[in-house]
Amino acid sequence: MTKIENKNGILKDILFFLPSIIWFAMTIKLLLTVAPVDPDNFFSKIPHFDKVAHFGIFGIFTACLMFSFCGSSILNRNKKKIILTVLSIVLVWGAATEVLQGLLLDAREGDVFDFFADAIGGFLGVYCYDILNRLVPIVPIYNR
Repeated sequence: MTKIENKNGILKDILFFLPSIIWFAMTIKLLLTVAPVDPDNFFSKIPHFDKVAHFGIFGIFTACLMFSFCGSSILNRNKKKIILTVLSIVLVWGAATEVLQGLLLDAREGDVFDFFADAIGGFLGVYCYDILNRLVPIVPIYNR
């Protein structure tokens, strides 16, 4: 009976990571492919819209990771470990996407300001998740 419960725990952990895995795959598509350029597009007329997009993409990724780590038994729901792990993942992925954009894509280039937008999105994602965690009890909670 113990082995069955353990397998269910592993399955539960995997299910909590599903949103993070799906969003990570979407970030690969969004950040590592050439974006179509249409000068008549509404968004192309907004100054620095790409920074807002980076901010949003990484804010959502951070919230997904917080949900995953808080809901799973990984890191024993230790708040400090979860936040450090999530921010480490987000910052490394943010830096990696900028380096990869510069190396792999001719139509795109790595930009340090995009990385700053990624990092700010990551830090705000942790903060927003913490607020949501207090307001909505359905969201998995970490040990305080």
